[in-house]
Amino acid sequence: MGVNMSKTKVLYGLVIAILLMSFIWMPLGANAQEVDAESIEKVALRTAENIMNNQTYRDEWSIIGLNRYEGLDAGTISGEYARALGRELEDKSGILTSNKYTEYSKAILALTSMGINPADFHGHDLTLQLGDIEKLTIQGINGPIWALLALDSGGYGPESLREVLIGYILENEIPGGGWSLT
Repeated sequence: MGVNMSKTKVLYGLVIAILLMSFIWMPLGANAQEVDAESIEKVALRTAENIMNNQTYRDEWSIIGLNRYEGLDAGTISGEYARALGRELEDKSGILTSNKYTEYSKAILALTSMGINPADFHGHDLTLQLGDIEKLTIQGINGPIWALLALDSGGYGPESLREVLIGYILENEIPGGGWSLT
């Protein structure tokens, strides 16, 4: 099954735009102040320290953010996350969920940010769970989108799986363009 490359580029552009919009907040209006790099660095460091002091083991977004922040040693909190995830996989016989497959995508993204191979984590290949399109689509279009991001984060899975995911996403474009989560 071939995928139209221009639609693929549009899809990736859309996903990147959505992610950027969800992470960027900029003060608007007459009271907006200019912010210098040193101020941003101080706020980023305080935010990272706050996350580390209040971290729960299954907050993948914090793990990803901490591991992406240069100059910060997130080793302790990352280690706690990896140990807790490993215990959960052991307790549940390698199954994180039966109906919310974005959990696998989030775990893959977090492990990849830590430099850990999710295809061989505590004896489990978490990437294999993203190959079942029926289970991925229980959450609608969200499952395949996050699966594609997770697989692409480390070049995991076969190219044929990427094509299936991209094909599914493109086939579910709503009339007039765009995608709906409902």
